[in-house]
Amino acid sequence: MRTFTGLLTLCAAAGALAQTPDPLTDFQITGRVYEPQAVAPTDERIAQVTVPPGSRLHRFAEGLYNPRIIATASDGTVYVTQRTPGNLVMIKDRDGDGIADTQRIVLRQKDLHGLAIRGRTMYLV
Repeated sequence: MRTFTGLLTLCAAAGALAQTPDPLTDFQITGRVYEPQAVAPTDERIAQVTVPPGSRLHRFAEGLYNPRIIATASDGTVYVTQRTPGNLVMIKDRDGDGIADTQRIVLRQKDLHGLAIRGRTMYLV
């Protein structure tokens, strides 16, 4: 009986292995990257932005090119991704006057986009 069961198992396995695999299908994936036109933050445009009562709006930093994602660390340091030049900029207001006085590139990475900070860990995509 053992021989018969072993032979039956071998025949079933041989039949399964003899199956023709499905043919590969050609396909094409089309992707798009939406890159909005850069608009300069002129004083006139900034004046058109409305904020809730009790809030104020002012220019914190200048010289950024196509900033995408902004995140603030627990120490107040602001990080900004710039996809087109592909970098991460660190911005600090050391004297607390509401205007950045330190700004430098801390990472260069092509097509950098996403940014999140949780605790002491930064996540970049």
